[in-house]
Amino acid sequence: MSPGRDRVSQIDVLSVSKLWSDTRAVDDVSFTVEKGSLAVLLGPSGCGKSTTLRLIAGLEEVSEGAVRIAGDDVTRKDPAKRGVSMVFQSYALFPHLSVAENIVFGLKVRKVSAADRAQRLKRVATLVGLEALLHRRPAQLSGGQRQRVALARAIVAENPICLMDEPLSNLDAKLRVEMRAEIRALQQRLGITMVYVTHDQTEAMSMADRVMLMNAGRLEQVGSPHDLYERPATAFSAQFVGTPPMNLLRLRSVDGGGAVDGDPEGRPIIRRVGSGWRLGVRPEHVEVIDNGTDDDRGLSSVITALDYHGADTVVTLRLGEQEILARVAGRFRGALGTQARVRWSDGDAHVFDDNGRRQDEMPFVLSKQA
Repeated sequence: MSPGRDRVSQIDVLSVSKLWSDTRAVDDVSFTVEKGSLAVLLGPSGCGKSTTLRLIAGLEEVSEGAVRIAGDDVTRKDPAKRGVSMVFQSYALFPHLSVAENIVFGLKVRKVSAADRAQRLKRVATLVGLEALLHRRPAQLSGGQRQRVALARAIVAENPICLMDEPLSNLDAKLRVEMRAEIRALQQRLGITMVYVTHDQTEAMSMADRVMLMNAGRLEQVGSPHDLYERPATAFSAQFVGTPPMNLLRLRSVDGGGAVDGDPEGRPIIRRVGSGWRLGVRPEHVEVIDNGTDDDRGLSSVITALDYHGADTVVTLRLGEQEILARVAGRFRGALGTQARVRWSDGDAHVFDDNGRRQDEMPFVLSKQA
């Protein structure tokens, strides 16, 4: 049996808050991480995701609420007694120790026998591909190799839970892609419960079973990567997840419903609209129609920028005083400053109210674009 599989634990964060004087760094956060799953705490810098991770680890004291691991309330329990391992952004390796000594340092402190240490070291070094590097010092390693040492040190403890705080942020783009695939494969192979902190939505979308998106200390949305992308609960979720981000267009009231603010023709695209409401549509769902054709579908716009990526082109268009992005396959042939029309399908549109909350069951009349 893989190490830790029979002791895998569920994590429950229950209405947890962390106060620094009058500031709520974490504000009434609740979520569950199922046993054996990989959950990602995602959000911009300063949103409280790392603080939340440290509250689970016991490195910060919970101001309000509770943390449970395997049903046990660990809110006031010593970090060393929570059954968790942690991987930090800085690697935190001892420069004077060899790779092997760094990996087993924690075991030695806990007085694990030399025979057991050697057995665990051999197994973990094979798992993370460090067999040939065990006698080197950290200064002799690349960034990716150092990250593997930090990962091996966490795994060798055979704790049922592993917490990772932006472990790949010091690596270049190619290494990040490789390492996130390795971390995901290891997590699945060992069956451990993992909570992973990142500001990189690509990491979250490619690795997570479940994403907890945070903003200003609070949870914006919790769900699978598919949930966050296909059905964003808030305007913040809609724009944070996705590259390029979702278009959010201001709406205004017209006869027959709501139209995009700036559309000179004032075509209603939803049957009702409230003050401050916005319509969201992802760039890949926006179709650009050459204005030189007889096709008069969609909304009138002007091409203002072209960003060619090879496989696709991101086209920026002006709709009145608003901008809308469209991602089209291959090289886009339109010229800057020319007029074009944009349209999308009813099912690809999202509506958010003045508080940024998703409005479901919204009757669309986008057929008038057809």
